[in-house]
Amino acid sequence: MTRRILFYVPRNNNLRVVAPVIAHLVRQYARNVSIRVAFPVWPISKAELQPASEDFTRLFGDTVTCCPLIRPNELETVVRKGTDVIVTFMPEMAELKTEMVDRLRARSRSWGVTWVALPFVFNQDHFPLLNPDFVLRTWDIICTVGPASIRYVEEATRSWADAKRKALLSRLAVTGYPALDGIERLTTAAAIRQRYQLPSDGPIICVSPAPSFYPRVNSSRCARGLQARFRGTADRSVRGLVSRLTSYRYPFILGYRDYLSAIRRLAEANEAVVVAKTRVKHDDPPYVKDSVDRIVGDESFFPTSALELLSVSDLYVGFQSAMAVEAMALGVYSLTALIFPLELENPAFTSYAALFRRPGGVWNVPGVSESINGIGPTARAGLRKLERFPLGTARLDEARRLQFLADHFSWPCHASTRVAEILMLDAEPSAAVRPVAVAAAPG
Repeated sequence: MTRRILFYVPRNNNLRVVAPVIAHLVRQYARNVSIRVAFPVWPISKAELQPASEDFTRLFGDTVTCCPLIRPNELETVVRKGTDVIVTFMPEMAELKTEMVDRLRARSRSWGVTWVALPFVFNQDHFPLLNPDFVLRTWDIICTVGPASIRYVEEATRSWADAKRKALLSRLAVTGYPALDGIERLTTAAAIRQRYQLPSDGPIICVSPAPSFYPRVNSSRCARGLQARFRGTADRSVRGLVSRLTSYRYPFILGYRDYLSAIRRLAEANEAVVVAKTRVKHDDPPYVKDSVDRIVGDESFFPTSALELLSVSDLYVGFQSAMAVEAMALGVYSLTALIFPLELENPAFTSYAALFRRPGGVWNVPGVSESINGIGPTARAGLRKLERFPLGTARLDEARRLQFLADHFSWPCHASTRVAEILMLDAEPSAAVRPVAVAAAPG
């Protein structure tokens, strides 16, 4: 019996998680699966991430059927044409209204459709905490990345009514992180260096540029002033001046140029090349391009450009980016600059942010990763540590790296295999799902 699977892909960067799963289904279940991909062709909220048929045919040829949606309500028509499973990127459906998703879910239940959400780092753990009723109404299975995610949700829901808490936890299935499956598709270092116009040998420092944190993270006057000071921009409007004055509750903040200069000094001391992996949303100031040797956008999603560049790098430096996870998986030491105070985080995301910031979190695993607090009296010391990093002689704590990856991302594993096993189950919608077993973290 053919399993009919429909992927809803509202933005092309979703492919970093979706594409490995599709590739595995095509490779292992070709005779037993029918794969369609639905995506919007109406203008989406992030124009630079608009998906197109070529994004899928370039990767999968005619093994998948593209279903471009001119209007949001066309998704129901596509589902009605024969769907056993709808797969989404995280437990949300970007570019669609909640009311429409609710209606489609309610109708599709009678057609025997199962709804499955794929993971993106830890976002799928936090999203249900913010939108529990929507999640419980809509998703049958939410894939998550590791045992630590289950503990996080268990702790965060401890005060919930017992029935609601159990219902949410019953949706979670530990699969690992499909985005890391792209590592198996990496070509040779020589080919990657040539593709990105990097020298054929010598050390490489990979940088993830700083995103704007105002108003994305916090829309307060203080955040606006801090961002202006960090980026070195002059805002002489009354609002800008008041924001800048308000931000001096934090009298010292390292500037963006300070970090870039330190990275440049490190590179020159080690005859290294600096390559920046950026995204449109970063809105990089012109001086970023002037400070690095090569700047790269999203040229590939499977494997991602980030994985390709990190695979040939000797050090990763990021600005509060989840790219540190990929660096860790590839055995690259990471330094993360903290460019705004934790207390400016949206309170709804504080516990989520702690998964990265806290001791033992993604950015602070001893011997594997560390952070530089760019706000406060110790910031200059952190900057000096960056520019004097022992490039080429630093050694990762391999045991800690593997322990962290096993606990947080079920690594090493082939996550797409585990996701595919869920998608190919002949289970009734809303059937209870046991979390996929994962090996215990070493140590």
